[in-house]
Parts: sequence; C-alpha cells; structure tokens
Amino acid sequence: MKTHNERLLIVDDEDSIRDVLTDFLTMEGYSVVSASNGIDAQKILETESFHCILLDLKMPGMSGLELLEIINTLAPESVAIMMTGFGTVETAIKAMKSGAYDYILKPFKVQEVINLIERGLKEKRLEQDNIQLREAVELYDLSEELSSSLEMNVIYDLLIDTTRAQIDADGVALWIRGEDDNEEVCERRWMRGTLEASHARQMLAIDVGKIQKRFIGDESLIIHGDDARELIQDEDAQTLSSLFLVPLKNSDKALGFLVAFAFDENEKFLEGKRKMLTVLAGRASAAIENAALYSNLKTTFKQTIQAFANLLEDKDPYTHGHSHRVKKYAVMIAVGMGMSDEEVELISDTALMHDIGKLGIRYEDLNKAEPLTEGEYEMFKSHTTRGKWILQPIPFLHGLIPGVYHHHERWDGRGYPVGLKGTDIPLAGRILAVADTYDAMTSHRAYRRALPHDVAISEITAYSGTQFDPEIVKVFLREIKMDAKAQKAKAQRWQTMVNETANEESKLPFGK
Repeated sequence: MKTHNERLLIVDDEDSIRDVLTDFLTMEGYSVVSASNGIDAQKILETESFHCILLDLKMPGMSGLELLEIINTLAPESVAIMMTGFGTVETAIKAMKSGAYDYILKPFKVQEVINLIERGLKEKRLEQDNIQLREAVELYDLSEELSSSLEMNVIYDLLIDTTRAQIDADGVALWIRGEDDNEEVCERRWMRGTLEASHARQMLAIDVGKIQKRFIGDESLIIHGDDARELIQDEDAQTLSSLFLVPLKNSDKALGFLVAFAFDENEKFLEGKRKMLTVLAGRASAAIENAALYSNLKTTFKQTIQAFANLLEDKDPYTHGHSHRVKKYAVMIAVGMGMSDEEVELISDTALMHDIGKLGIRYEDLNKAEPLTEGEYEMFKSHTTRGKWILQPIPFLHGLIPGVYHHHERWDGRGYPVGLKGTDIPLAGRILAVADTYDAMTSHRAYRRALPHDVAISEITAYSGTQFDPEIVKVFLREIKMDAKAQKAKAQRWQTMVNETANEESKLPFGK
C-alpha cells in the first residue's frame, strides 16, 4: 500500500459512493474523512484541514456549488473536485468558475478518481513550490533593500509596506523602543483610507506592556477574537478580528515590535505568511541596528568637524566665525545649484574644515599687518596641503579632502596647490573659492579693514571666468541678492513690530 501525507474529505449523500471511495482511497494510503451533506462538511472544515475535497453537485440542504463557496473561504488551499451524475457543459463551467479544480461524471471508475486526485495534488504542490520560490525571491530582494539602507525612515516604511502587502492588513503600526529602555515610541502607523474612526482609535490603544509579555523568544504571533481584543485599551475593541504581532529583536536586545490589524471577521490572518514575516522582521532588526550605528557614527563625525573648526578659530581671533560664514555662503550656492541634500551636507561640512591646514602655521605668520615675504606666502599656501595631510588618516573625513585641498585653485589654472583648470577643479573647490573669497573681503583682517558688500561683489564679478567658475559666480550673485532682500524684509518687519509696541506703550497711563 502506498503511503501519503494528504488528507481527503468526501462529501456525498449516497452511502455507497462514500464507502467505496473511502475504502479505495484508504488503500491508496490517503487519510480519508467523509460527510453525508454540505452542512456536516462545513462543520468539519471549520476545525480540520484537507488537501483534497471530493464533493457531489446535488445534495439535500446545501448544493455542491454552495459548499464550494464555503470551501473557498474555509479551505482555499484545498483541491476541490466536483462529482455529478447530471453533467452538462454549463455545470462544468459554473463549477470551474466557482473554484473547482476539475469535475468527474458519475458513474466513474475509482481509478479515474485516483488519477484525478493525484494530478490535482501534484499541480497544487507545484503551485505551492512556485509560491514559496517567489516568496523566497521577494524575501531576498527585500533583505537586500533593507541591508543597503542606512536611513531609519526608509527601513520603517519598507517594513510596513511589505507587511501591509503580504497579509492584506487593515492597519499596520510599528513601535520602536526609545533611548529610554522604559519608553516605547510609535514611529510609524498606516491604515486603509476607508478605515472607520473606531478602528483608527484601536490602533492607538495598543497595550504595549501586554504585547511584550505575550512574546516568547523571537516567535511572531497571530491572535484572534477575545485574545486579541484583550491587548487593546479601547471600548470599541469588539470590532477587532485578529492581530499579527512580530517582534523586532537583535543581539538579544528588544528593538520594538510590529502589529498588523484585521477588523473584518471574514478576513482573519492565516499562518501561511507568519514564517516569512518573522524572517523579514529579523532582517529589518539587523538593518535598524546598523542604521543606529551609522547614525551614531554620523554624530561623531559632525562633532569631530565642529571640534576642529572651534580649534582653528580659537587659534586665529581675526578669522573668528570665518568658517561658519563660508559654510553659510557655500550652502547658499549649493542649494541654488539644486544639489541634493547629501551633496549640500558635504559642502557644509567641507566649508567648516576648509582652512584646517592653518593649524600647522604659526599664529604670527597668519596675522602680519605687513605684506608677507615670499617664504611666508609659500608657508601660507601650504595650508591646503597640510589640510589634506591632517584629514588623510581619518577615513570618514576623506569626502572633505577635494574641497579642502583645492579651494584655492583658479578657473584659469593659475591657482594652487596643483594648478588645476576649469571643471578639472572639484566642484566643492570651485564653490568654496567664491564663498571663501567673499567672506575674506568683507571681514576685518590684521592687514586691512573689511570691504563693503558692493565692492566685494564687484571684485567677484570682475574675476568671473578667470579666478572663479562663471556659473558658480552667477548662482552666488543671484542667491546673495535674494538673501539680502530677505534680510531687509525681516529687519523691516522687526522695526514695524518695535514701533507698534512703542506706540501701544505710549498710550498707557503714566506710571503703568
């Protein structure tokens, strides 16, 4: 006798057909259960699962087509085969449209039924293998996307969107543990556009403490009915059907959890997707931890840059604030050129560090009131090379080197330290050349007083195309003009407010 792992359900009102099929299919190694009508079959399907269901078309109380609709809901993964002694083309088409795999006409040979069952189960296995393969590919692609992102927001949104799509949830909420281990912060929440107000309230009323107590190890949970409603602190929780709970955990540390909500009693969450979401949550947890490490490194990076900038300005009181003003003008140019947020941030950091090489030059040489000797000028010019030398041993500062090293190059190739020309000069260097020169001219120095804004603008305009990139000069002139207008408007608003306040105070009785 063959042995099978499949379970079969036979539904027919004729005892003889049920008995014959049960005997033969049992001898084939199948585990067989039978029912004499559709109502009894429905009760069985509510508590048991089957790989294949043989059902008669015409039965008292509930027809085969009516039972087929119930099978589609309670046992959608089962192979349904319709048996009928009243077969017509119309009947066959209706059965197939209603979800039947195939049909067989009575009277039939038992071997024909066995062949049909084996073919249906084989196709179902192939279909499931394809689904599992597709899910594995999707999981791999999602894992790659999660692993490649170091932005928390991207990871959160990807996790929520995937959960929503995979299990057709009415709502998805993500809780991430805050810096204080006793505090959970809901970072993201999504719900269907048609979700009722009471359902939205329930998504806000999750009992975080109770959910944490339900998790055992790293296992996700699917909770139905009253068990699910116990986790909601809302009087309308009776409308909740199911909760899908997925822990986020890495390195034995709880990072938070994800909760999916189902409010339709007929659309409870099923076990089929639990394993995939558990694996995905594990990948997301690792990505979240990596993103946190990256964020900490980025903070350290910013603090290091600020510390260097402070050290430089403490060394040279005449240039106090110079790096921050150059940063302001360089960012103004970068934004005006339409650069990305990441590119603007790099320009900002480079501007703060552009003169870091001056740390290697004596204070007295930097602030002579008299003209520099040839040797002193060469020493001064070395600050670009020294800046590169200071940054070179620090890998996470390497992105700043092009701007620091080349911000004294000239568009016509007569600059230093290399003598690059035109667009061969790194973009950061070309931007900083304009920003640095404008601030140098409009600031007080040991050897001269600050030049007026209009004079500095005239000089930069005059040297566009020789010392400076003409396109960058064009952007700078436009942006600084707009900034000046904005500052003037702000000053006027402030003066108006001061005047109005003074007028109101003048109306008060003496001594108030």
